[in-house]
Amino acid sequence: MGRALIVKEYLVGSGPTASRSRDDASMPARSGSQTVDRALSILELFTLERPQWTLTEVSSEMQLTASTVHRLLRSLLAHEMVIMEPVSKRYSLGPGVMRMAKMLLERDDIQRVYDAADRYMNQLRASTGETVGLHRILGQYRACVAEAVSFQTVRTQTSVGGVQPLHVGAASKALIAWLASEERDRLLPDDSFEHRTAASPSSRAELESQLELVRKQGYATSGGETVVGAAAVAAPIFDSRGRVVAAINITGPIERWNVETMAEHLDELRDSVRTVSGLLGYVGSLP
Repeated sequence: MGRALIVKEYLVGSGPTASRSRDDASMPARSGSQTVDRALSILELFTLERPQWTLTEVSSEMQLTASTVHRLLRSLLAHEMVIMEPVSKRYSLGPGVMRMAKMLLERDDIQRVYDAADRYMNQLRASTGETVGLHRILGQYRACVAEAVSFQTVRTQTSVGGVQPLHVGAASKALIAWLASEERDRLLPDDSFEHRTAASPSSRAELESQLELVRKQGYATSGGETVVGAAAVAAPIFDSRGRVVAAINITGPIERWNVETMAEHLDELRDSVRTVSGLLGYVGSLP
């Protein structure tokens, strides 16, 4: 697994642009915020599944004229946010994005946590056959900062940079279960939650009941809370001050990665987070 690059949500927010209108000569002059929004929306197009785009492809996807897209790409090129291959004329993310990702990885010792966890994440992927991710709290969300993706054809994954609310999913629960109640109040100020799926917690009281079980057993599980048909198990990583700084999350299709299958790998997951926590200076006991 290579060095993680956090690209999408960390640079452009927690989700894609809601709508994009066709550029039209009859429209008023573009505002600065609209230009920024369009430029960031272009960056959102680049994914692991589709890392390169032509100007024509961007224009069609964004529903903007080629001249408008050309101006936006020219600005992104000037700041090295994208690069263009001279022969194919295809654009891809550039070193400017990498520099920003590196800065974020190094902030708050994210890179140190990743370096400690990387080996064990790959071992877990090899033994389970499923996707193994490293998640941490980012603002009022949890974000995937590194991922060892399953080699199986049918698989689930969060994708590096993907964010989810802190009240859904095994990784979220593993991250917030050991926080002080005042800190959870700050991160989750509402008493009720919007349902992501039928399986996701709908109230703070329901969530707190689940977190009590997470603290007791030392890991969290979920089934279909963030994505219908996906299941996960996650366990926390502690640092030298006894704080939960990340969680290792294993996710897969629920038909294959179910409660019985998870149980076969719980000891390995616990041993992994215990070892990584020790590498970060944690000397306490884990459940």
